Amino acid sequence: MQTIKSLYEKSLQLNTDAIIIESLKETTVDFETENKIQMLMGITNKGEPIRPKYHSGKYAKAKKATGSIPEEGTPDLFVTGEFQRLIDVEVGNDVLDIISKDDKGPELEFKYKNIFGLSGPYKGFYLDTNLGPAIQLRISKVININFRQ
Repeated sequence: MQTIKSLYEKSLQLNTDAIIIESLKETTVDFETENKIQMLMGITNKGEPIRPKYHSGKYAKAKKATGSIPEEGTPDLFVTGEFQRLIDVEVGNDVLDIISKDDKGPELEFKYKNIFGLSGPYKGFYLDTNLGPAIQLRISKVININFRQ
């Protein structure tokens, strides 16, 4: 059993910046997945509907008829799937860089603001299910303590 003093001494060894960065790197695929789901729901990283709406009412109706989830006219940024398939998250020392490597990525990012990044429940799910546990695991290895689930 650890003493409070030994636990304290081990906690001083924690490099929290490195733990967070490595945990982010480990969970980028999970972040990408949540961002794709959020887009399919027609939601921006501000928790608002993706705007502008589709210009053509005829296209909006046809898109909704295909099973698109958002309200009619709200983009989900999914036609062939290539734009979302090529979403990539890169972790830097103080930033997450989120892009789509698809050729139309810059155009869509310019037209539809705030499409990369997570909001509300999508961010909460990622933090609770992916990033939080990754951070806890790294901390528990350094200070030899188990977090209760």
